[in-house]
Amino acid sequence: MKIFYFSGTGNSYQIAKKISNSFDDNVELIRIKDNDNVGIIKDKIVSIVFPIYYFGLPVLVEEFIREINISEDTYLFIIVTKGVSLGGGVKTQLEKLFEGKKKYNYFQYITMGDNFVLDFWDATNKTERLIRNKKATAKLLK
Repeated sequence: MKIFYFSGTGNSYQIAKKISNSFDDNVELIRIKDNDNVGIIKDKIVSIVFPIYYFGLPVLVEEFIREINISEDTYLFIIVTKGVSLGGGVKTQLEKLFEGKKKYNYFQYITMGDNFVLDFWDATNKTERLIRNKKATAKLLK
């Protein structure tokens, strides 16, 4: 099994690591970075984990998905971390990127809390952040 992840703040890495730890098999955690030449992926299970950036996919993730070639026999699941707001265009972007390719079998958003501070948002409310992170973990482990 391979888990490809992109994480700017560490939230998506945290989720990728938890997914990795939930499998008994040998799981390879692979960071998505510039100019990755992945080629054909033939693993039985593959996951792509990434955050929403400005209501869409990060450019590196978009480029990665354009270049990968996943076997039809592979179970592909996508986990997208997000703040409170939903990136409504993400599923549409993914549908376009996967046109003519192996489609993903499962898709899930996980709310991790926002990583930006606005005047009306109290970033110091530790209890609220802990509750949100526990909910995200519980949703992941379903």
